[in-house]
Amino acid sequence: MRAIRHALAYRDFKAAPELCPGTPPDPAVVMRWRARLGEVDLLDEREALRLLADFGVPVVNARIAESEPQTLAAALGIGYPVALKTAAPGITHKTDRAGVSLGLEDEDALRRAYRDLSSRLGSRVSVSAMAPAGVEVALGVVRDPDFGPLVMIGTGGVLVELLEDTRFALPPTGGAFAGR
Repeated sequence: MRAIRHALAYRDFKAAPELCPGTPPDPAVVMRWRARLGEVDLLDEREALRLLADFGVPVVNARIAESEPQTLAAALGIGYPVALKTAAPGITHKTDRAGVSLGLEDEDALRRAYRDLSSRLGSRVSVSAMAPAGVEVALGVVRDPDFGPLVMIGTGGVLVELLEDTRFALPPTGGAFAGR
């Protein structure tokens, strides 16, 4: 039965439509990101969003702020409702540290959330537009010593480690095989 399953999967792979790549980014953008990704430091959320946007992936409008007035100005520029997250270096799992406030509808709610967050985790925050309703995913790239770069995708948000359902694929990969 496994052999038949694999034969059918191979048949489906061969029948899948060719991937249609989008417009490639400017070569200077590619070189800038190659240099940055070659560094040891991890990308923070702001950099990760900029990377995705530079390669044509839609992202929410987000701004970094270092004080309450900057936070309020960022929200005014983005438009309410907003999400407020800690942007303190080294905090990768923001929810585990109570570092996320969602759906802040007005200036008063944002002030309260900022004061709470900054008193516990520091003044550096990210203010972003609320993402539309949908499924949250975790997306990443790892370099395997045997296979080279692999694309990682799985359930995102607070469930990323709880469900442990991440999958890896050799690039390029597309919609035809994303659900497998």
